Amino acid sequence: MIMADTGWVLYSIIALNNKTQEQESQSMNRSRQISLLLKILSIVLVTGIAWALRERAVNKLPVDYDEDDYMRAAQEFAQLIRAEDWAGFQNTNYRTEHPPLAKILFGVSLLSAPEKPLIADRPTTAEPDKYLPRQLLLAARTLGQIFGTITVFLLSLFDPIAGLFLASHAMTIKYDSQVMLEALPALTSFIMVTAYRQGRRKNDLGWLIVSAIFLGLTAASKYLYCIVAIAILIDWYFAAKRTDDLKSFYRNVILWGAISIAIFIAADPYLWPNPIERLTDSVLYHAGYSTGAGEVEMRIIHFGNH
Repeated sequence: MIMADTGWVLYSIIALNNKTQEQESQSMNRSRQISLLLKILSIVLVTGIAWALRERAVNKLPVDYDEDDYMRAAQEFAQLIRAEDWAGFQNTNYRTEHPPLAKILFGVSLLSAPEKPLIADRPTTAEPDKYLPRQLLLAARTLGQIFGTITVFLLSLFDPIAGLFLASHAMTIKYDSQVMLEALPALTSFIMVTAYRQGRRKNDLGWLIVSAIFLGLTAASKYLYCIVAIAILIDWYFAAKRTDDLKSFYRNVILWGAISIAIFIAADPYLWPNPIERLTDSVLYHAGYSTGAGEVEMRIIHFGNH
């Protein structure tokens, strides 16, 4: 009788323990589901905020410096696309100091708007052109709004709070929402870094190839954003040194660099006829601009008089 009672007690304890574990497991699953739901809602909310703030800026911000330049560049590419003059891309890049990829995409965005006369070729020192065609301006600005919102969305996948900071950052909103070059390379450089981190974490060459592709697209959009590649190389080198795997590092970096250069050239048709001369002129322009541009000289004179 005592043995039977003892067996029943042990059975009850085991059953109770199993039930407790099952309840804890269900509770953990519910917690995970709630956490996932909250993160999804946070991502949706942050992305919506990013879109709304940029939408307001697209419609409210006055025309700024450089918008007329990039609008004219976009018009030239839109004309080539409408005429199916693909060879013309090799000799078209208004404001050659910057590569053409973002300007080409602005041109694509103008295809949805009525064609207008080509915006006047004005000096970089000229005041903003307040009379840009409104439909063209909104079409081009909306493309930047889309790129900027995608960047916020991708960042929010990792950290919704960081996404919220980016979504509401005033200068980022401004440059995403005007006809400026920044929105595209900001997106491509973010993807480049994210793909690199995934490749490193998973030891996956495929992700590193994705990183290289987006480095090439970044270079074809605006050179300055490629500076993040230096940070990647430094991090990559020291990680390989810690694991005594420099041989693999050098091999992968050569592949990474070669793919990015190939993508850069493929995405910059203006370079094709004369790559060395045109690339040199484009890159060295900025050194000359920093000392010889009209607006820079005027500021030097202004400060000199004070």
